[in-house]
Amino acid sequence: MLVCFVLGEISIYMQTWWITIVMAAGVIGVLICFIYANGIDTVLLLLLLFYGLGMIFTNESMKRGILDDYCSGDGIKATVTGQVEAIERTSGGVRIYLKDCSIETEKLSGTIKERIIFYVEREEAALGQTVCCDGALQMLKHATNPGGFDACTYYRSKNVKYELKNASITIKDNKIWRFREWLRQIKNRFAAQYQKLLTAKEAGLLEAIVLGEKADMDSDLKKQYQQAGIAHVIAISGLHIGLIGITLFEALRKFKWSYPSAAIFAGGIILLYGIFTGMSGSCKRALIMLIVSFLGKVIGRAYDLLSSMSFAALIILIDSPMQLMDAGFLLSFGAIFGIGAVYPCLNDFFSDFFRSKKLLNKLWESFLISFSIQVVTIPVIAWFYYEIPMYSVFLNLVIIPLMSMLVPSAMLGLFCSLISIKLGALILFPARVIMFINEFLSDVFNHLPYAHFVTGRPELWQLFIYLALVVIILISVRRRVFIGIAAAAAFLLIGSVFLPVKELSVTMLDVGQGDGMVIEFPTGEVILIDGGSSSEKKLYEYTYAPYLKSQGIVKVDMVIISHADMDHISAVKEMIEQHFPIGKLVLPDIAMPEDNYRNLVKLAKENGVNVQGISRGDRISVGNARLTCLHPPEGYKTEDANEYSATIDFEYKGFSMLFTGDLGGTSEEQVTQYMNSKGLSGYQVLKVGHHGSDTSSSDEFLKQVSPKAALISVGYGNSYGHPDREVLKRLCSVGAKVYRTDENGAINLLFQEDKIVVEGYVK
Repeated sequence: MLVCFVLGEISIYMQTWWITIVMAAGVIGVLICFIYANGIDTVLLLLLLFYGLGMIFTNESMKRGILDDYCSGDGIKATVTGQVEAIERTSGGVRIYLKDCSIETEKLSGTIKERIIFYVEREEAALGQTVCCDGALQMLKHATNPGGFDACTYYRSKNVKYELKNASITIKDNKIWRFREWLRQIKNRFAAQYQKLLTAKEAGLLEAIVLGEKADMDSDLKKQYQQAGIAHVIAISGLHIGLIGITLFEALRKFKWSYPSAAIFAGGIILLYGIFTGMSGSCKRALIMLIVSFLGKVIGRAYDLLSSMSFAALIILIDSPMQLMDAGFLLSFGAIFGIGAVYPCLNDFFSDFFRSKKLLNKLWESFLISFSIQVVTIPVIAWFYYEIPMYSVFLNLVIIPLMSMLVPSAMLGLFCSLISIKLGALILFPARVIMFINEFLSDVFNHLPYAHFVTGRPELWQLFIYLALVVIILISVRRRVFIGIAAAAAFLLIGSVFLPVKELSVTMLDVGQGDGMVIEFPTGEVILIDGGSSSEKKLYEYTYAPYLKSQGIVKVDMVIISHADMDHISAVKEMIEQHFPIGKLVLPDIAMPEDNYRNLVKLAKENGVNVQGISRGDRISVGNARLTCLHPPEGYKTEDANEYSATIDFEYKGFSMLFTGDLGGTSEEQVTQYMNSKGLSGYQVLKVGHHGSDTSSSDEFLKQVSPKAALISVGYGNSYGHPDREVLKRLCSVGAKVYRTDENGAINLLFQEDKIVVEGYVK
C-alpha cells in the first residue's frame, strides 16, 4: 500500500509524462508480484485505491490557492488572524507558526488551510493564543539557483505555504494551551540549565540531541557532523524513543504490570516526550513504530519491521503528502528500510563469517547494518547534499554505541542538576567525554584522503538505474546465484550511475545585485568570470558552494575578475579564504590598481593562488574554446574601476558570447571601435554591462554586437533602478531576447546537438 501511495504521489508531483508512465508501470509491477505471490485477491483493489489516493492527496496539496497570484514577488499587505500552533527559537530570533488563519487584504479576504510563518525578535505570544498580525504576506520562494535552499519545498512538507514579512503582533485572547505551553517553558528552562553546566558548544549540541532545540547549536560543528555522515545523531529519533520507551516498558513488565498497562503508560510517556521535543519527522516515525510494537505485544502478534515502517509512513504522508520531498523523511525511513530489507539479504549471504568468534561476528553484523543503511540512503544524500561521506559506515560503528551512553548521561545529568549543580555536572561528565570523542573522530575522518565523494545532483534516470541495480544485486545475493551479474551490476553502479554527463554550459548565477558567471567545459575545466554581490551576504556559502557541489565541481581552474568592485569579487574572496581550490586568478593588467584590487591580489598570493594579468589581445584556450580579451589595453589608466572592466570574447564551435563586466560608456566606445577594426560582430549572447545601467549598452555598441540573447544580472527590487528601461528598449530594437536573474533566477546556456538552449532556473 505504501509503495502504491508513493508511486501515485510521484506521478503528480513530477508533472512529467514519462514519470507518470514509469510510476504507472511500477504499480502494474507491484500488482503482478502480488498476484504471483498470493493469487487474485481483493487486496489488489486496495493497492489500486492507494495509488489513486496518493495522486489525489498530492494534487490537493499542490493546488494553487486564491492568494497565490497576489502573494508572489513582494507580496501583499495583509492582516492575518490565526492561532499560534508552534514557536521555534532560531539563531536570530523566534519563528512562529499560525494555523486556522483568516486573511484580510484590500483585494480579497477568506480563510486558508495552510499554516503561515513569521519571525519576531523575541517571544510575544504563547501556544494556543489567537493573534492578529499585520505585514506583507508572501509565498515562500523556490530556490533561484541550482543547489540552493528551496524554502518553498521545505516548508510545504510542514504544511506551510506563506510567510508574513515585517509582522507586528496584537494578542486577541489569552486562551493558552496550558499543558503544551508548560512543556515549552520547561524545555526553555532545560536549555538554560545546559548553558549553565556546559560550554556554549557542548550545551548547544546537547540541546539538539536531548531537547530537539537546534537554535544554539554551533554552525561549524553541525557542518562537521553533516560532512562526516553522522548528522543523524542530533535528531530526535529511534535511539531516543527506543531508549525511553522500551526501557520503561520492560521495567514495568518486571514489576508485574500487565502488557496493556505497561504499553499505555510507556506509550504515553514517549508521546509526551515527542510533543516536548517538537515532534520532528524522525521522532514521529519512531513513535508510531514503537506504539505498533507495543500493540503487537498486547494482542500477541509478531512485530514486522517493514510493515510497521510502512504504516508509519502512510500516516505521515496522508497527513502531509509533501513530506515525501523532505530529506529528513527520506533518510529516516530509508535507514529503516535498509535495516529491514537490505540487511537480512547481506546477513544471510555472509552468515558464515566470524561465526565462531562472537566479538568479530558482532562487529561484522554492525558493519552490515551500517552498510545496508548507506546503500539505501546514498541516492537521497546525493540528491539533497551532492556529496557522499565515504567513511561514515565505519565512523558510525563507533558513534552509534557511544550515543547509547551519551543520551542517558545527558538526560540524567540534566535532571540531577536541578537538585545539585555539582551532581549534575558530575553525571554529565561521560556525555562531555563522548561529545569530545565524536567531534575529534568526525574531524579526523573528514580530513582523511577521499573523505567526500562529490556526486553533484544526479538525474532522475540515474536514480532509477541505481535502484534497479540494487534490486538485481540483492536478488542475486539472496538466491546465491548470478554472482557474476551482481558483480557486473556493482561495477556498472559505481562507474556510471553518478558519472556526470557533461556538455559545455555557461551559467549566470542569481547573486542579487552583482555578477557571477560559471563556464563548465566538457573536458572538466571550470572558469568563473566574476563572483560577488552588494546585496547578498555569505555569497560563497549560500550560493556558490551549493551550486558547485550540485554540479559535481570540486575545483575551479581559473577565476577571471572583470574589475575589483565588491559586487564582483566578494564571493571570490570567500572562496580563497576558505581554501576552495582555485588554479589561477586573472585580473585586468592596469596601471592604477585601487585598494580592492591590491587586497585581492595579496589575499590570493598568501593562499597560494597564482595571479596573472590580462590585457587586449591575450588569449586563453580550453579545448575547442577560446577566450580573447578585448579590453583593457595593457597598462590602462583610469580612476573609475568600471572603465577597466575586462571584456572577454568567448568562442566555442561556432558559438560566440561577449562578457562585459561593468563596462562604462567611454570604454564601451573604445571596445566598439576595436571590434569594428577586427571585424567582430554578430554575437549569439551578450552579458549586458553594468547590470543594465544607462551608462552602458549604447546604440552603437549593441548594433556592433547584435546579440540574439541578452543576459542581465540584477537584484530583485534593487534601489538603482536596474535594468534601465531605455537599455531594455535598445536591446529589443536589435532583436535580443532578454533574460534577467531577478525574473528568471539563474540563467543557463547549454549546448545540445550543436545548438544553444537558454533556460531560466525559475520557470
